Amino acid sequence: MELFRRGLILPGPCLRDMAFMHRVHSIVRSLHLSVARFGYYLRKKPGVDPSVGEGDAMHLNVNGKDVEVSESIQPGMPLLWFLRDELGLTGTKYACGNDICGACTVLINGRNVKSCQITVAEAQGRDIITIEGQDDTIACALFAAWKALDVAQCGFCQPGQIASAVALLRVSPAPDDADIDAAMIGNLCRCATYQRIRQAIHRAAAELQQADVI
Repeated sequence: MELFRRGLILPGPCLRDMAFMHRVHSIVRSLHLSVARFGYYLRKKPGVDPSVGEGDAMHLNVNGKDVEVSESIQPGMPLLWFLRDELGLTGTKYACGNDICGACTVLINGRNVKSCQITVAEAQGRDIITIEGQDDTIACALFAAWKALDVAQCGFCQPGQIASAVALLRVSPAPDDADIDAAMIGNLCRCATYQRIRQAIHRAAAELQQADVI
């Protein structure tokens, strides 16, 4: 009873309630995605986008590779959906779809951008790097720091966190706590691993400076 009072153990009914709420959350999230997609296709009309001429083939540069966009893809499709559904790059996560959580963050021309807020047409002519393509020295240092400090808990938000951290270290080789907090403010973590994220960025920055990389 003492352990239960202190919150160290949970009785069976509580565990069942937690499992039930988890299932409800999963269903609600799936419905959210379905409604968002349905609304998108109701609003958009094929071929209607001022940035793409009629009959023009769209091309994207994703992780250093040229990707021709199928004619069946509407120019206004969010880049997030194209990366996940068409290219199978599922490391970029869908969560809010409303420019809030940062789980879908990728690097575009070296800057951290939420891929739910940019269209396929708008992404043309830009260098897009997803978590699958993060293999430069800065990214590798961050991966090592993340692993050394056991940053990830559930891990869902971490691809977006890494993208924002890479963008930060490219422009600020020795960030202080305020710099890190400002750069990472657009990336939410439901597991509240913010302290470990900050520590990992400091660790990666120190190792990169010691190696005279940045």
